[in-house]
This record gives sequence, C-alpha cells and structure tokens, in this order.
Amino acid sequence: MAAPISTTYTPEQRAEGIAFVLDQVTAGASVAQAIAAGRKAGKCVPSKAVFWVWHRESEELQDRLARARLAGVEAQIEDAIDILDGTDLERDEDGKLRNPDDAYLMDTQRAKARAHARFQRAMMIAPRKYGPKIDVTSDGQKLHDPQAGTAAAVIDVLSSVAKRVGDSGALPSPSSTLDDLLS
Repeated sequence: MAAPISTTYTPEQRAEGIAFVLDQVTAGASVAQAIAAGRKAGKCVPSKAVFWVWHRESEELQDRLARARLAGVEAQIEDAIDILDGTDLERDEDGKLRNPDDAYLMDTQRAKARAHARFQRAMMIAPRKYGPKIDVTSDGQKLHDPQAGTAAAVIDVLSSVAKRVGDSGALPSPSSTLDDLLS
C-alpha cells in the first residue's frame, strides 16, 4: 500500500524521508524513482515538490544530494555494463530467462539505448571523470613546451661558447656579454 502524501512532516519524518531518498540515489536511482520506491514501500517520503523545496532551502541537503549522485554514478555505470552484458535479466540455472516476457529486453537497440542513457547521465553528473576529453588549448596541434625551447637555446649557447673556446684555446673573460660570446 502506498504511503499517504503529507505536506507536513515532523523532524524525524523529514530525516527518515531524506535518508531513504539519498540511499536510493546513492544506489543509482533518480530522485523521482527514489520517491516512487519509497511510496510503494510505504515509507514516509515527501512528494517531489516538497523534496525540491527542502533541497532549495538547505545547503546541507544540496551537498548530501550531490555526494549521493556522485556515488550513484558508479552504480549507473555498473548497471549500464550489466545491461550491455545482458546480466540484468533474471535467469535460471540453465541460463534461460525466468520470465519469458523479459525476452523483449534482449533487443540490442533497446539495451544500447538504456546503457547510453546511463553513460550520458554519468557524464552530466561527473564530467571530469566520465565526460569527453576535449582539447581546448591547441586545436589538435602539438603544444610547444617552453622549457624544451629554453633548454635547446642553452645548449646552442653552450655549444657556440665551446666552439669559440676550442678555436682560441682561451676561456672567455667574466666581463664578456652573451652577444660577444655568440659573435
């Protein structure tokens, strides 16, 4: 039986509802899926509207939801891999589908779309980890290493000095400038 929707919550009910939603989000569910699961299980969870009001008003809840989503990304990636491997379907000991009605889930395009949606969500939530690696600095060309250029210039100067020393046999005076050494 679904829990009745309430607009007023005691602090204990609020904490219980938030904890349930965050646990579900950590397991890879969306907030809407978590609230629906809580209602179905008879838990005291808020409506989506109430949850988002609480979220907007509480910086702590915003931080906790962000952390739960990051943890849930890993579950989403694992879920996507299970979908692509076909291991998300219940099978008996012989490897046959337990529920013949689940045969439509074997459709390759549907599985691909389900996995793609999970990867896209992972890229949105954790773009540094799962997002595309975009070259924004060099337009695809090899970057110039300024230290490598400096090292090459120092080697050129030293080889020029060595040639001068080798030609005359005398070391340059301490008062010699770089231009004197290179000319």
